Amino acid sequence: MSNDRIPVKAALFAAGLLILDVFVLNQAVLPLLAGVIMVLVQGPGAVLAARRGDLDLAWRRGLAAGLFVLGAGLAVAGVRVNNGIAARRAESVVAACVRYREAKGSFPESLSELVPEFLPAVPRAKPVALFADFLYEPVGNRHRLAWRVFPPRGWRHVFVEDGGAALSER
Repeated sequence: MSNDRIPVKAALFAAGLLILDVFVLNQAVLPLLAGVIMVLVQGPGAVLAARRGDLDLAWRRGLAAGLFVLGAGLAVAGVRVNNGIAARRAESVVAACVRYREAKGSFPESLSELVPEFLPAVPRAKPVALFADFLYEPVGNRHRLAWRVFPPRGWRHVFVEDGGAALSER
């Protein structure tokens, strides 16, 4: 297959959206939207080109749409991986909070109180640029550790209390 048959611009754009999403936004919305648009735009064009007998154009249009669909799938996988990382990091923060309470008699008022005795540094929830920090705050007689699973509204919470930790989503 020669290079003129590969939709290079589509491949670069799909890859750029994937990288932007996985390392900065962590939402998968842009790649999913682009994938749907490309299927709606390029899909019928590919079918019509194939019916006209222009198999080369049909191949290029189908491949372009397929690249965006692949990018959307990888972006969704990236979101799931980053949310798994946040959950594992939350476990270590909760464990440090429990050790802090055992040593000092109460939970810390901020995560920075855990450093350096109970944690080497306050971790970020996810390894992305935006929406990546933990939120830690007192809620009644317990403390809430939260991180965003889907900006701007989706949160996962761990309530740190005397009986341990309880996970909930909102």
